[in-house]
This record gives sequence, C-alpha cells and structure tokens, in this order.
Amino acid sequence: MSNSSELARLAARVALLERQVSRNSRAATLAYSSVEGGAIQVHDDDGRLTGIVGVQADGTTGVVVVNGAPPPSPSTPAVTSVLGGVSVRWEGTFVDAVAVPLDFARVEVHAAAVDGFVPGPETLRTTMESPRGGEAEIATGEPVYVRLVARNTSGTAGAPSEQSGPVGPATVVAEAVLNGIVDELALAANAVSEANLQPGSVGSTAIAAGAVTTPHMVAGSINGDRIVARSITGEQIRALSVTAAELAANSVTALQLAAGIVDATHIKAGSINARALSADALNGKVVTGALIQTAESGRRIVLNPAAGSPALQIYSGSPAETAPGGLSSDVIDLGTWRQPEVSVFSPSVSGPGAGLRLRSPESGGQGRVILEPSNQSDGYAHLTVRNGGARADSEVTIYGARASALGGGYHSQVVTGAGITWTSANRQMMLADGVLTAPNIATGAVKIVPTPGVPTSVTVTGLNVAGKSHRAFVTANTTVPGTSVQGVGATGVSGSGLTVWLTRTGSTETTVWWMVIGS
Repeated sequence: MSNSSELARLAARVALLERQVSRNSRAATLAYSSVEGGAIQVHDDDGRLTGIVGVQADGTTGVVVVNGAPPPSPSTPAVTSVLGGVSVRWEGTFVDAVAVPLDFARVEVHAAAVDGFVPGPETLRTTMESPRGGEAEIATGEPVYVRLVARNTSGTAGAPSEQSGPVGPATVVAEAVLNGIVDELALAANAVSEANLQPGSVGSTAIAAGAVTTPHMVAGSINGDRIVARSITGEQIRALSVTAAELAANSVTALQLAAGIVDATHIKAGSINARALSADALNGKVVTGALIQTAESGRRIVLNPAAGSPALQIYSGSPAETAPGGLSSDVIDLGTWRQPEVSVFSPSVSGPGAGLRLRSPESGGQGRVILEPSNQSDGYAHLTVRNGGARADSEVTIYGARASALGGGYHSQVVTGAGITWTSANRQMMLADGVLTAPNIATGAVKIVPTPGVPTSVTVTGLNVAGKSHRAFVTANTTVPGTSVQGVGATGVSGSGLTVWLTRTGSTETTVWWMVIGS
C-alpha cells in the first residue's frame, strides 16, 4: 500500500471521529435516562450539598433544597395602631437585594415588648407568604416592637430587619356631644334625678318665683347655713316655745353657753364617757394600772398589766381559742448571768401556739436577730420561712445582696421539700428530685442527615452557659459506631453555642447528643 493511500484512509478516519464527537456534544446528557430507587445529589463548586432529586431520606420522592444561602434582610415594617392590637405592613422589598430570591419561602413577623429583642420561636406572631409584601394584624394589649425575618425554601433564616415601635393598640373614646344637640324633648320623664345634678348647678335664677313652697321642702333641709345671721330673734323663739325636742343634736355648742353656767351639779353621773372626751384630752397624762382594750369581747387588743409579765394581749375572736396571743418582755435570772428577752406568740387553739423569741446572751449583751436591713447601702438580707400547707412544699429562703449602693450581684438560697435552689446575680442552680440544673452546663441533641462519607454539621445557637472557657462533648446515638458512623466532633464551642459534626457512610438521619461545660 502506498503512503498516499494510507494518509487518505487516516484523514477519512479522523473526519468520521470529529463528526461523532460533535453529535455527542450536542446530545442531552441524560436523554432516555432514569433513576432507579435512588436520588441525584446536587453540589455547589465547594462540594456542599445544595439539593436532592429523587428518593429522600424519609422514603418520599421529590426535589428538596438544602443548605440554601440566607435570604436578605427585609425592609423595616410599618406599624400602626388598630383596635385590639397593631397592624404590620411590609412593602415586599429587601435591604441588600434588588429582586426577590428565587428560593423565597415566607417572611416571619416577630413582636415583643422588649426594646432590641432577638427574634425567636417565642416572639413569632404570624407570617406573610407573598414575596410582594402584605399586611397582618397582631393582637396585643400593650405597646410592642416589630421585626421581620425572611426564610428560604431550605428553612434558612436571614438577618432580621430593623425594628419598628413601640406601637400599642388604639384607644376607644366617646365622640364629644355637640353643644345643644340634646334638648329637653330628648330627655325621658324623670330621666334627670337629684343624683345627676352637680351641687350648685341649679341657682336662684333657674327657680321661678314662688316655685318652692312648704310641701316641697324636705324636713331638715333648711339649716344654719341657710339662715341669715340674727334673722331669728329671742322674741320669735319664746313665742314658739322651743324645747329640747326642737333642738337638733349638737346645735347648742360651748360658744352659746355663758361661762360657768354648767357645773358638776348639772352633769349626770356616768354621762361623760371616752367618746365625749376630746382627742387631746389625755395628752401628756399618765394612766397607771388601767386595763385598756379595743373592745369588750371578740377580736381585740388588750393592754393588761395584770397578765404576769406586763403584756399586750391579742385575741383572735375564734371560739376555739384557749389563750390569747401577745407580746411580752422579761429577764431570765440564771444565777451567774441574766438573759433579757422579748417574745411574740400566737393565740393557742387546742394546744400551745407558735412563737418568736428574741433573747440576748446576757444582760447588757449584744444578742440580736435581724430580719431585715438597717441600711441598704451596706448590703441587705432577709430570711423567709413559709409553710406550704397540706401536700405542699414548705420553704426556707435566705437572700442577700452585695454591699454598696453602686450595685452588685445578689445571692439567694431556697430550700423546699422538693429541692434546693441557689441564685447568684442572673444565674441559678437547682437541685430538685435528685436532678441538678447548673448554669455552667447545657445539654441537648441535634438530628443530622449526613452526606455519605462527607462531614456534615448542624450549628446550635442561643445558649447561655456560664464560664470563661467552654468544652463540648458529643456522641452519636447509634449501634454501629466505627462502621456506618465514622466519627463525630464539635467546633466553635462557646457559651452561646457550638457546631456539631457527623461523618457516616450512608445518609441515615442520626441523633447526636451534645453537652457544653463552662469553667
């Protein structure tokens, strides 16, 4: 074979291959293809899973978007007052985006009464499903702040909008009644009673001459305030023969009596009692050996010098009371030393009553029981003992605050039948039914759907773990450690959260338990 014929054959072969390559490059990559019992995973340029087409982890079939980029922050909402709440309007625009993201799902409306609040599940009030904006009403009885949060179809939330508010519900007020709109014809008969008239509203010019006659005057309606001074003379009184029966009570005062006209011979024995004495009649006087009581029986307080140790007796008035409660003081003579004491005790009912006793170590000593502060600038404390009643926990609370009026933390200890609670500043540790809850320990669990053979993470936020340094411990809930589950880990550990990682050979959803400890 000649060289020319061999070259011609090779040229024809190359031309055929070029035509086949050109046809294949223009053909559909998955033409006449199908996915049998599986799924196609879509990854971005960094290898991160962004979508799954086909059979999902829960057995359903569809197109699922995951790990979508956070949507932009919505524009600041407009909030106005309405009856029973507030109205929130969003114009459908975003702060850092011109167009609506293609994976837009909804806009959440969050509201709270706290300025600068952080949106969370507890502040979510409603949602707006349209990317073109909308208006929603929130029921509230107090002024609130409002923020918006956008979410995409993979459930990722963007940064919250700027807050609006505070705005409260609209008030309901009566419209002013126009002057003269209600006339005499609009009033029902007897609609205006004496109770509806303001004192002094009907003057002499409003009463026709001769309209008030004796039958229209209520007995006692004309008193001294209505009589012109000296208009009734002695001759008129004598002519009418005015006796004591015609005199109103207290109508004759000391100013009407001549000096010395009333002496002891004119005072009936026992006619002057405590009610007849002036409030200042005993000021500066010493009453010795008297029984003083607020009532003769029933619930009363009695100052009884004959009750053994001088005592203030307190009677409850209960038929079951066998002895009154009271307040007394004493000094106990123990031979070589003496103990001053003050006792407060409750009434006795079918047995001894409870009591509180303040006793000094010795006469002139410094013994003292302090139940409340004497000076809060030096720190203060209190002790509370509370009986919970039938089938309830009793409680002992010991509370103290750091000294200095400039501020500082507080500390308390609460002991109940179910456990103990310690509080320091805004941190609290509790031991209840054998379970310890500490502010420097947080636990929880996350569910991760891993990408086979690729470390997959879930971030936990919103923690408030006390401490300056933090450590995390994670473990997978699995029966195949080291085989299907290749490993777990944690990064970004802090008092506010952490990121939990899982690597698994398959895509089975796996629960990973985590614990953060602060020190």
